[in-house]
Amino acid sequence: MRKIPNLLIIFLTVILVFAALPGINILLDLNQSIVLPEWLFEIERWMKQSEANAEKITEAFLKMDTIFDLAFNIVVIALFAALSEELFFRGILQQTIAGFLNNKHLGIWIAAFLFSAL
Repeated sequence: MRKIPNLLIIFLTVILVFAALPGINILLDLNQSIVLPEWLFEIERWMKQSEANAEKITEAFLKMDTIFDLAFNIVVIALFAALSEELFFRGILQQTIAGFLNNKHLGIWIAAFLFSAL
């Protein structure tokens, strides 16, 4: 947080994000087409219901009628959420786990897993 970011790194990161979008869309389609065995029906129903609930919440956040709504969404969704996630997962949780286990690599992997799971 104290270091000025390298513009080349920022540029390459943006390019990487756009280059990854086709793969992300393929994984999204694959994820949506998964059909679990009948004995896992309850889990599949729960997963689909959770996804539908998340979609409703996302639509509610993205409903904007005024420029103030747009500005509020940008601050809350783009800035606040991203910064708070990064500060918590990378700044606190990852370092705490790495210090507790005395292993930086394992701390990174566990924090990444927890971030993905949540």
